[in-house]
Amino acid sequence: MIETVTNTVVATPQGGGFPFGVAVTPDGKDVYATNLYGDSVIDTASNTVVATVPEGNYDMGIAVTPDGKRVYVTNARDGGLHLVSVIDTASKQVVATVAGVGYGPLAIAITPDGNYAYVTNLGSNTISVIATASKKKVATIPDVNSPSGVAVTPDGKHARHGQQYGRGHHPSRERPLCCWHRSAAAGRAIPRFQCRARNQLPPRSKRRCL
Repeated sequence: MIETVTNTVVATPQGGGFPFGVAVTPDGKDVYATNLYGDSVIDTASNTVVATVPEGNYDMGIAVTPDGKRVYVTNARDGGLHLVSVIDTASKQVVATVAGVGYGPLAIAITPDGNYAYVTNLGSNTISVIATASKKKVATIPDVNSPSGVAVTPDGKHARHGQQYGRGHHPSRERPLCCWHRSAAAGRAIPRFQCRARNQLPPRSKRRCL
């Protein structure tokens, strides 16, 4: 946990393995964190894990509904089904699963009115739209190149998404690498961060890939 006044770390609650996404309930009392297998619930008063939700496989994105009653979690590899799990915040248990989203669901965002959830599917280059009332997928937005993060504007009129790979690059084909380019003359890394396709990189001896 970071104190925003001093920008210093003041607590480090120990949850599950490989934490990825984090979401805070509207009342500020609980933090939900996705892990590789299952999710941790952290009490903000004590900064300790008070519950574990054993659900999903490769839990990634997470979002809390505006009323604080439900938490939506993307499961990137749940038995190959690619699901979105719905957690009840009162019981801290999974109460529903939404099937039929695209391959590799990654991030998720919920509209301000709480009626819809937008899910980016990195593997299938689509965005799924889920109706929270029925907990079913109601639409698919096709041909979205490598969608990663997603957020909905405060007025609920637009959803903005990040793009993980450059145009023309597909996750299953050639993917860009992010490298520090090493200066042959100075023998050290140039302080410049660039992402390039594999076939555009300098010789291996002159790069240090992250």
